Amino acid sequence: MPSTQTSAAIQQALDNIRPDIMDALRAARGPKDALAKFQDTPEWWILFNAVQQFLAAVNTQIPRIFTQQEVNLFGLSNNHLDPLNFNGQVRADASGEYCTPQDCHDVFGVEICLPPFSICAEGRANASLDGLTGLSTMLITNFGINDAAVNGNKISTTGSITSYLPQLSAHGQAGASGGPSGFSIPISGSGSATITGMVINADITIACNLSPPKVTALTIDRLTIGGNDMSLNIDIDGLGPFNNLLNGLRFVILMGLAGGLGLMNSTDQSFPAAIKGALQSAINSQL
Repeated sequence: MPSTQTSAAIQQALDNIRPDIMDALRAARGPKDALAKFQDTPEWWILFNAVQQFLAAVNTQIPRIFTQQEVNLFGLSNNHLDPLNFNGQVRADASGEYCTPQDCHDVFGVEICLPPFSICAEGRANASLDGLTGLSTMLITNFGINDAAVNGNKISTTGSITSYLPQLSAHGQAGASGGPSGFSIPISGSGSATITGMVINADITIACNLSPPKVTALTIDRLTIGGNDMSLNIDIDGLGPFNNLLNGLRFVILMGLAGGLGLMNSTDQSFPAAIKGALQSAINSQL
């Protein structure tokens, strides 16, 4: 049985919840399991309500923290998450043979090709991405909390939060050169990358006062980056006769981007660590 002090704190906190929320919780048409949980452990709803309001306030701080707080990433101690400078470390090079295309037609049973022969030569191509934008659009979209432990006016529990980023984008440069008999034909273009559907999950520990309801501590214990619908797309503008080198460039750039962002089982977790630190700063700003 809760102590008299605990019961009084719970009742005072319940009195502060909006009447329409209380009416919905008490309504007979509500889910039976939710009604039972509310009736048996009303402090859980106090915690849920307090955390929900707290995380809404944290969302308003993410754009400021992600664009202003300095992080040590890609060899720059004064980097930022948005825009994130890759510092020349996300790049790729490819080489191979390319041939001038021929247009061949059958004329009275004779194959006529223009030009009459194809010239092949070695080519070299490269591409790099300058940086990433869009991380400051992160929003905490969902959270869950486990069964809470009540001690007087204090309540503690563990849970999780989910953040979603609709689209991130990066831009860079691409170039190629090569030709027959060592004659170099330089070509330059541009490259870009988009990441859609990125999800950031975090396990958290929460402490809260019941009366007045207030989150007193929220700590990120573990953070992971992924998403079932996440996709990485690389687009490099045409490099003329060197187009057959582009697939190799796209693949290597994609692997470099994925590795730098701690995706695809990368051993480098500096990017997830930077996200965790910045998100924790946004949380701490509201405590």
